[in-house]
Parts: sequence; C-alpha cells; structure tokens
Amino acid sequence: MPTLHAHVVYALNGKFRPARVGQLREMALGLDMNATEAPSLRTLIEGIDGPVPPEAAEFIDSMPSSMAYGVAAICRHAVLASKGVVFTWKAGYDWNLDISDTPDTASTPGGVRIEITSRYPNDPHPLASGSQTGS
Repeated sequence: MPTLHAHVVYALNGKFRPARVGQLREMALGLDMNATEAPSLRTLIEGIDGPVPPEAAEFIDSMPSSMAYGVAAICRHAVLASKGVVFTWKAGYDWNLDISDTPDTASTPGGVRIEITSRYPNDPHPLASGSQTGS
C-alpha cells in the first residue's frame, strides 16, 4: 500500500488539487466523451503536467477500461463544475469505484472523492487465466 499511496494517490491528487481547477478546464473541454473508444486515462492525467511515476502508470494502465472511462468522465465533470478531485485507494478482492460529491458550504468548498479499490500490485486475481490457484 505505501507504493500505491506514494506513487499513485499522491501523484493524482497533486494534478487535480483545487488550486488547479481553472487551469484544468481547458483540458476538460477538449475531452471527447462521446468517442467510441474510452479515452486513455493515463494520457489524460499525463497531459496535465507531464508523466506520472512508473508505478502510477502501471496501476492506471491496469485499470479496467470501464473504470478508466468513468474516472475520466468524473474528472471532466468535476473540473467543469469548478470542484477539486481527491483520489483514495483501498485494497480489495476485485476492482471497484466509489464516488462521492460533496457540495460547497459556507465554510468549506465542495469536491469529488474518487476511491479506487483493487488488489495489491503484483497480487494476481485467483481466477485470472494462468493463475495457479484459479485453475
């Protein structure tokens, strides 16, 4: 887990911090969310201010395409709504995506939280093809 937090969560949170929302609007407007092929989440994220650490790239690329498309759409919406995005991660058996959207209040700005659940890196799913335990 420390690797995921240090290289993935921190990298993503740095790119989507609230102070950058205005800067990200132009990028978000350029996303074609009607494309027949899901946008590359890593290309989107690296388009913000350059490459992410190799561990983050590997994790992002391993995400199921339905989730990658969902995360890209959520990020686009949040940025266009002038909301910050916070990423969290937790270990789990299968991939999962949990989203919360908090409204602004008189004392705090709102934001979107994207929690990604996945297996630990290098921990193959027991039912994956070629897995010794899933055969």
